[in-house]
Amino acid sequence: MSVTINKTTQVTPTLSDLMAVWDSVNSTTRNTSLSSLLTLIQANLTSSKAAVQYEAPNATGFSLIVNSTDGTDRHLLIVPAAGYDAGTIVLPSTGLVDKQTVLVTCTQAVTTLTITSAKTLYGEPAALSADDFFTLKYDITFDSWYRVG
Repeated sequence: MSVTINKTTQVTPTLSDLMAVWDSVNSTTRNTSLSSLLTLIQANLTSSKAAVQYEAPNATGFSLIVNSTDGTDRHLLIVPAAGYDAGTIVLPSTGLVDKQTVLVTCTQAVTTLTITSAKTLYGEPAALSADDFFTLKYDITFDSWYRVG
């Protein structure tokens, strides 16, 4: 049996309104409220808002630990007073979640950049220009960090 809707009018929906959904488990059409749909969507959304970690190293070299052991995305914002000959960034290795990202932004040049992790790294930069940035994403399947930007 099929349902045909010949005439429709535009309305402003309310959370108590019902809509048809296909129940793939039972192979039937059922209805659900918009409030139930909203709850489902909110429960499955992931936030793309990264927590910012500010660092202002003032030595000739630096070693920074990315403080993200709870699975949140991190924006490491490095604002040194001058350029550096060398710097090290230590990525988190515990509490990681699939597709977790670390965005690194640096306002000064770093001639030799070392990125370390207990996980395998792919594509990490070896230096940074002034106002340079890059993003690494963790993949749980291969237990590795990959450069994605």
